Amino acid sequence: MVYRNLKEISNDNVLNFFQEKPISKNYMAGETAKMIYKPRTRDIPITLKYGLWTRNNKLVILPDDYFVIGNNTEKGRFWLKIKKVDTRKSGLYSFVVNGTVVRQWKLQVTKGKY
Repeated sequence: MVYRNLKEISNDNVLNFFQEKPISKNYMAGETAKMIYKPRTRDIPITLKYGLWTRNNKLVILPDDYFVIGNNTEKGRFWLKIKKVDTRKSGLYSFVVNGTVVRQWKLQVTKGKY
């Protein structure tokens, strides 16, 4: 299935063929979390067109004050940066290309010591 825009994608359409365990990322509240996906060189054009980020199987649709979505096609990297994480941002983050999960990260945020 080819998606023309993000509105056509629902949670039911995201297929999870990802066989590896999610990459575990641990942060303290207030830190900046960063997840990077690096596709094979030949997959970069497809990834540019159909790649997107999800959190707990829901789309991270638009960048805002907390989420920064970007890419560097010269280095072949796609990233999601979460500014000043808090415990509510914990969860399973995925990079999805054309409806298939290609990489996952389990983000765990703990409160800092006061």
